[in-house]
Amino acid sequence: MQKNKLAMCKRIFKDFQAKKIVNDEKILIIDWKNKDGSGEYAIRYTLDMEKGDFIITGDVGYCIASWHNHLTPDNLSKFLDNIGYFKEKIECWSEKYTYRYKDIKADLNMLKDDLLADTDFTEEEIDKDFEEILSMADYIEAGMIAHPDLVEIYEKYYSDWYDSDFGTLGRRISDRIYLWAAGFQMAWQQLSKNTKKYYEISFTRNDNSKDEYSICIIGVKQPTRKEAEDFCKKDMIEFGYDNVSSVIEISKEEASNFFDMENEQNFPVFGVYTGIQSPSILAGD
Repeated sequence: MQKNKLAMCKRIFKDFQAKKIVNDEKILIIDWKNKDGSGEYAIRYTLDMEKGDFIITGDVGYCIASWHNHLTPDNLSKFLDNIGYFKEKIECWSEKYTYRYKDIKADLNMLKDDLLADTDFTEEEIDKDFEEILSMADYIEAGMIAHPDLVEIYEKYYSDWYDSDFGTLGRRISDRIYLWAAGFQMAWQQLSKNTKKYYEISFTRNDNSKDEYSICIIGVKQPTRKEAEDFCKKDMIEFGYDNVSSVIEISKEEASNFFDMENEQNFPVFGVYTGIQSPSILAGD
């Protein structure tokens, strides 16, 4: 995402708070709004994880985007970094583009340079016609780029004007799309800090034996194998293992079925507390 657009979004959302309305295996609904209760810029995100549909409603407009595949909030958050890719997934939205006077003027200046370089039109003639276009900028800003009075000028320069730069005069991607993307990323990041996840960590030895041992740790994000080794060092030394062979996210139900979770509330959490070794939630394999 462009740095200036991201900065704009962070400024707007600096006092926003995320709240989960629905969160099960298939549907996630998040309300993203100001802590003071104001509805300005408030957004509701609905993610159908099973079908890969992402629905946005609220004060910033509406949008429906589809991936047509299973889609987790973590993956969606990563995908939203690429605004062009996100835009391709949108099937309908309340405003795709904006047409502002300053952008129309900037595009005309670029178009003027091209016409002077590639055609026989004089600068005076182009300036006169482009001033007339700017006098009718209200039509373009209202989405009426094909107004007959404008088309008459366009066709003077390009008979197929709609396929020329006249056809996209002043067009810019709406800021809504940046607000939607950054808003979800910020909301999900905020919620993830307070969301416990469960990971099965498998240990192996350097002696090429097939002996393997597993423990379950709690975290707010998935550790790499190196991070898991550092976090679980105390357990690895205690039980005589040298390496972490795998890190697999499991459900809370699976953790309860296969590991001793009786004292779960007393265990440190990976990704929150640093320098604290892992709990011994064990299951010998």
